[in-house]
Amino acid sequence: MNARLHDYKVTSDSETARLLREAAASADPIRVDTGDAVYRVDAHETRKPYDPERMIQAIYASAGILKRAGVDAEQLEKDIYADRTQNSTGRPAE
Repeated sequence: MNARLHDYKVTSDSETARLLREAAASADPIRVDTGDAVYRVDAHETRKPYDPERMIQAIYASAGILKRAGVDAEQLEKDIYADRTQNSTGRPAE
């Protein structure tokens, strides 16, 4: 089933938000009774939208981390190349 998602905003301190947090934490669906109808809601948290600026900051923050950790870059490159020349399940050596 390819359902289209519809976004609805609720304030974080509302009763609705509290119920959804509880449902997401328990991983059990909830039933919402409006008096007119009963609705089943599968509540689970979703990731926040991708933030390219934040990703760029993370990349810059991680620059040089292998060197600072004492990794020998030349040996790492040799190891990667050696691994790529070995046959492995699903990926034969070229």
